[in-house]
Amino acid sequence: ANDLTLYLPANGEMVAENNTTLAGKSIYPDWVLVVTSSGQYIPVKPEISGAFSTQIKLDTGPNSAAVYAFPPSFFSRSKHNTFYYLPGEKLVEGEKLYMGSVRHTATDYFFLSTPPKGFYQVFTKANSQVVLYDGPDSQSSISANLLPVDSWVTVIASESGEIATASGETGILARKVMLRTMFESYDGLIESASEGAVLKPRYAWSPSLKLRPYGDMKIMKFKPKTGDLSDITLAELQPNQKVVLDARNIPGKLDEVYTRAILVLDN
Repeated sequence: ANDLTLYLPANGEMVAENNTTLAGKSIYPDWVLVVTSSGQYIPVKPEISGAFSTQIKLDTGPNSAAVYAFPPSFFSRSKHNTFYYLPGEKLVEGEKLYMGSVRHTATDYFFLSTPPKGFYQVFTKANSQVVLYDGPDSQSSISANLLPVDSWVTVIASESGEIATASGETGILARKVMLRTMFESYDGLIESASEGAVLKPRYAWSPSLKLRPYGDMKIMKFKPKTGDLSDITLAELQPNQKVVLDARNIPGKLDEVYTRAILVLDN
């Protein structure tokens, strides 16, 4: 359980600077690979003690980072953390950060699923901010009832005796709701690459994933033994190659993802 850790930034932490240190520890001697939601791909060599660190750049709003280690007996091991860069933002007394998925929206409230804790009924008032982050440092205001169902949001909120909740739900009053469709990373196996790349199903009940290029899609090869990260072409992809994807869901599509990078593992 503790063969790989990612402890900085901590999960749920508010980070003070947009350039910050990512740090963790691995029991494996090979290089680890860091992938961030802002599109950084950073090989890092752990010290003899297993500790590793590197500098990463954050976008305004929610951010995530993953670190991958590649032990001989596993496909890969990974740890993911989500954290925040909110310049000028401070939590006041009684406020907390809540992270979860939108399950239902109404005029002035929505339901937030926060596994494994359960459900919150999140109320918004006239002075509540609902912010869509639609670029590295750009944002726009939207109405709470326009939050897409199943979207991942972050909420700054406090409990309030002024609100009447649905039976059995915990009610919180939001000061700020933040929505960002972030790229996420995960590993997999290439199924085919003859007419565009396809990833094998991750689970027995899920479909194969067609990898749709997003922007100037990068294809790179990573060697955990040496830490080398080099560009390759789509034509060099082969079936059953181990890869790490940097991708995001396409609304309404279960078998396609926008893909910003395919990182082939040469181990």
